[in-house]
Amino acid sequence: MIHVAATVEVRPGERDAVIADLATLAPKIKAEEGCLEYLVATEIPTKLPAQAPPRDNVIVTLERWRTLKDSEAHLRAPHMVKFVERNLDRIVKATLQILKSQ
Repeated sequence: MIHVAATVEVRPGERDAVIADLATLAPKIKAEEGCLEYLVATEIPTKLPAQAPPRDNVIVTLERWRTLKDSEAHLRAPHMVKFVERNLDRIVKATLQILKSQ
């Protein structure tokens, strides 16, 4: 099983618009071959000493995929390509952390 944490930094004031766009895509993403789970999350403050301060301009998607191939296909899916095109001016930076269950 593959786990993906995608961290998307957006321009100030753009987070809600990008989250709304992701919400419309969620059913298509969840229907993709090999998608086991797809969540959109934002950071929240806590009093845990190990936690970094929350960032108001960051969105994290937490995903579980059956295989790495399924996860890679997700990034090439037409609806994802269009999402990136629509939000290119809103997104500052996106990074992926790909993990494999042991």
